[in-house]
Amino acid sequence: MQTDEALLERARIYRRVFDGADGEAVLADLGHFCLAHVTTSRFDDAGRYDYGASAGLEGRRQVWLKIQASMNPPALAGSEPATEAQTGAIE
Repeated sequence: MQTDEALLERARIYRRVFDGADGEAVLADLGHFCLAHVTTSRFDDAGRYDYGASAGLEGRRQVWLKIQASMNPPALAGSEPATEAQTGAIE
């Protein structure tokens, strides 16, 4: 598990990258591409759940969640350290 200081440093780095008008524009574009605000569930023409398409789109959403968790680690909000699942950290 990463230390709180490591999470803070990563948050600072991510915030520097995405700070300002250009960063906000990139985040808006990524939010759209990564389906940040809509479902990733997809159905075929017959109305059956499309596991392959949905899984691919869920992968996009994971990128968005990683960026958001890195910019705003849950450990900063409370006293409990963030888990690897929350931050997407690989040690």
